[in-house]
Amino acid sequence: MPKKTDWIRHFSEAKKYSSRSEFAKSSPSAYGMLWKHGLLDHACSHMSISPVYSQKRWDSKSVLAEASKYGSRSEFKRACSGAYCYALSNGFLDQACAHMRNAGFWHLFELMAVAIKYSSFSDFRKSEPSAYSYAKKAGLNDIVASRLARRRSWTRDAVMSEAAAYGSRSSFRLLASGAYKHAVEHGYLDDACAHMQTGGKGFSADKPASLYVARLFSPLGVELFKAGITNRDPSARIAGLGVPDGWEVELLDVFSFDCGRDARIAEKRLHRKMSSYRYEGPSVLRNGNTELFTTSPLENMT
Repeated sequence: MPKKTDWIRHFSEAKKYSSRSEFAKSSPSAYGMLWKHGLLDHACSHMSISPVYSQKRWDSKSVLAEASKYGSRSEFKRACSGAYCYALSNGFLDQACAHMRNAGFWHLFELMAVAIKYSSFSDFRKSEPSAYSYAKKAGLNDIVASRLARRRSWTRDAVMSEAAAYGSRSSFRLLASGAYKHAVEHGYLDDACAHMQTGGKGFSADKPASLYVARLFSPLGVELFKAGITNRDPSARIAGLGVPDGWEVELLDVFSFDCGRDARIAEKRLHRKMSSYRYEGPSVLRNGNTELFTTSPLENMT
């Protein structure tokens, strides 16, 4: 439990801001601590209620009118997430954003939210041509396919064929969870994964590795940064962190090392430099929260 002086400091910090989103973005540690202990409403009682995050009931007409104010999807989402999410959930985000520059751009979480409505990739392609085209162009079809609400009845032959497309058990489990589960339940997972790369769990100090820096941005405007190491493709590692629904994730930079031991040394050195910026709020990720910071580690990469 924080000390009384900490509470006074957090409440004083909240007084500097006129909205919760501004408070969360500018001082995430204080915001997170107040939220964790149920004091956020009290600390923010002086703030005006933002129409963006209020319980305002949107409809297609008001959403289209709101969307017309913005020049890009990202600007629309950040400025008025309520209208943006209503358009996304009700299937007319493309229409609302048709006038915007780069209107064909889709964030990964948008693709996931749309894909889960369909039971097959062909249905997804026919019903969501814009999303399908972007996923194909960006090389995201495998990830999108993993979220399709498939009701497929797997057989051993079908699972073996599906497993052949993956190079590791982790990617097989992540991108084809139905096939993976069938193999586990019927006792032939080792056979299905016999062609895959082997190796112990966790990070190996003897294998090539990468130090990566990623940016996370919440629907409420909270911006955090993660610096970590992995022997795998950093994008695959990020996919396994358990990022909450609605959060944007951007891989900012990757630094490669021939030996994982050197990557670990570089990571520890960077974390020491960033210690005063370590995120101390509620857990955001399913794993890796100790590697989150409130400012970009790239500024300390020397």
